Amino acid sequence: MQSSKLNPSAIKAFENAVVENLEPLAQEFGLAFEQVDPCLFMLSAEPYTVKVYFPEAHGYDVDVKISPTQSREWYSPEEKSIDWVGEFLGLGEFATSRATSEEQIARLVKLHSDFLQHVLPLLNFANPNFWEDLSLFIQDQIAKDDERHQQWLEEQQLSEIRQAIDVAWRAKDYARVISLFEEIQEKMTAAETKKLEYARKQIAQSGQEAS
Repeated sequence: MQSSKLNPSAIKAFENAVVENLEPLAQEFGLAFEQVDPCLFMLSAEPYTVKVYFPEAHGYDVDVKISPTQSREWYSPEEKSIDWVGEFLGLGEFATSRATSEEQIARLVKLHSDFLQHVLPLLNFANPNFWEDLSLFIQDQIAKDDERHQQWLEEQQLSEIRQAIDVAWRAKDYARVISLFEEIQEKMTAAETKKLEYARKQIAQSGQEAS
């Protein structure tokens, strides 16, 4: 059990919203409904357990995670976020904005409850390898996200270098133009290649004039 730093009225709002929205859902799908502590509820049966958290570290927020095993501990390693489960089941992306006040807590609980209404029937008919396949899916999505983030960083860096090249070009600082182009040589366009050739000629001519 975690000691909460939240206002007791916020915790009570969470508790009331869970009882109002998720206890009937548990009854509908034949799940045991249990309050583990003021900030954690469980809906459980074979072959999965739904945990509904009110994590004070995130402010007025609500987390829902689903696990193939039952655990009364906070955040067992096997549980997965409801958004990953929903996406893997083909329900699309599930995302909510973080609550900023006690009044929004009930809205967040209701949103999660409504999404679980679609998730739970699919879990009941999931294939035996569901949890293994889900873990592989999550790993693959994280790898793709990392790749997209790396690509974005490279594009940002490329854009910054090209802006610096434009500044140096207008200033006729051809030595800097050449230096910057060499940083992006594998990404240069045909027009940029011609600019680089021109800059090199200008540097060569300057060297001849100086001698």
